[in-house]
Amino acid sequence: MMINFKLRPYEWQKSMEIVLENANLDKIRILDNGGIVFDFIDSYKGAFYKQIMCMNIWEISADMNLSVDEQLPLFIGDIRVEKLNKASMKEACKYLNYGFTMPESEEYNLVCINSGELSLVFVCEKFIISDEYLEE
Repeated sequence: MMINFKLRPYEWQKSMEIVLENANLDKIRILDNGGIVFDFIDSYKGAFYKQIMCMNIWEISADMNLSVDEQLPLFIGDIRVEKLNKASMKEACKYLNYGFTMPESEEYNLVCINSGELSLVFVCEKFIISDEYLEE
């Protein structure tokens, strides 16, 4: 299915699979190889909950509305993911104003992380969600 990027983001994101919701983003790590790791804790005990690893990130768009005193952990309403084919990847690159030639890959993923204060949209090659804490 092709995502209609002409719609408002909250509209086109409705067609994407929700892979995680109602968790607290505790830590963001940028890896030496260009990947990003997001660590989540549960809302009740503050214990480790899930980890998301995104490898080979090609483009990222971030909107933040955080006040000076706000910090992590930050409540995240939902995380949505869509596996893209080459045609929909071209559309995603166009939507995100990706400035390079579309990368060759066997897998493309569109990822959206949303809360009231934070919105991240990016395309990456690998998307891994884990119940176990992985170092890298």
